[in-house]
Amino acid sequence: MDVLADVGGRPGLDCRGFCSYCYFKGVKKVPPFGCKNCMPFKKGCDYCARAIMEGYPGFKPMNDVLFEVAQRCMGSMPDKVTISGGGDLSCYPDLLPLARMVGQGIVPISLGYTSGKGFRDKDDATKLIDAGVNEVSFTVFSTNPELRRKYMGDKHPEVALENLKAFCHSCEVYCAAVIIPGVNDGQELEKTCNDLEEMGARGLILMRFANRRDQGLILGNEPIMPGIIPHTIEEFRDLVTHTAEQHRFRVTGTPLWDPVTGAPFALSRHPDIISRLPPLRR
Repeated sequence: MDVLADVGGRPGLDCRGFCSYCYFKGVKKVPPFGCKNCMPFKKGCDYCARAIMEGYPGFKPMNDVLFEVAQRCMGSMPDKVTISGGGDLSCYPDLLPLARMVGQGIVPISLGYTSGKGFRDKDDATKLIDAGVNEVSFTVFSTNPELRRKYMGDKHPEVALENLKAFCHSCEVYCAAVIIPGVNDGQELEKTCNDLEEMGARGLILMRFANRRDQGLILGNEPIMPGIIPHTIEEFRDLVTHTAEQHRFRVTGTPLWDPVTGAPFALSRHPDIISRLPPLRR
């Protein structure tokens, strides 16, 4: 049984400020889109009206998070606890005591998202590892401290990278980087990949930067970075493929592409499976 410990938090407000490329920056109030969770003939539910924009009021008190975890466990010991939320976990003030409480020294813990911007000491990661953390999703952007400082607003990039190195040494670490043309691609990306490989990261997901609605911005917040022209789909696909070929760890892209499985077009490689899909209903 895997259990989620949702600490809440608001993008930009509970993560030491918006990164310059953050797609939550400048979000406008938009009507609900409608989704599979909506009631029939009614567009708008809690998920597509609030959760998709991560509309939390702020970080939750630790006792509230512990109570929710206890309810989900129903008296059983979970196999794993994932700590996640809408803000940056390294900025959650009670992250370490929460990890110690939910882990109890025996339950493995996954950190759902952090950029490390909230870490202040080089041994913060070591303390979390001792508390049971064995899996981490880490937004690295670049291993160049100056690029992190400028584009992520990271006031202590060297500390964040030291903690990333500690996580990589003891945990399964999957990194992510939004790729901005002319900023952290090219030789900078190659250096980042080499550094992550040396640290021992398990994988890196490259995220195509979006700056217009037709590139995926749906919350009325375009442009995020005026003057920046993102990679075309073909350029980004080739970038992901080339990066994957040059490195031993797993490299994938979002919203495309995965050089190993062919996702999001994996079914095109297996036409026999298409006939087994359920029919469209709505």
